[in-house]
Amino acid sequence: MVMHAKAGDEMEVMGVMQGFPVGDTLYVLDVIALPEEGTETRISTSEKGIEYMMAQMEYGESVCRPENVVGWYHSHPGYGCWLSGIDVKTQQ
Repeated sequence: MVMHAKAGDEMEVMGVMQGFPVGDTLYVLDVIALPEEGTETRISTSEKGIEYMMAQMEYGESVCRPENVVGWYHSHPGYGCWLSGIDVKTQQ
């Protein structure tokens, strides 16, 4: 996830996290970096990104990786780690 965020340089990137919950703990084992084009301050999902994510999930199942999508992430280049008001609404 960090490598993906840094690879975006000044542009926002996004992806989904794969893993599983156990009790109150969420284990994240991998991420799927989505092929979305962001700006310095915005990024959103597209049909292309959703199709890519679904294909990656199907591939994972075909090689016996049972993890589910358990969350999403996106970068805020140059602003540090925080949740914007839009992020909070999206997560809700």
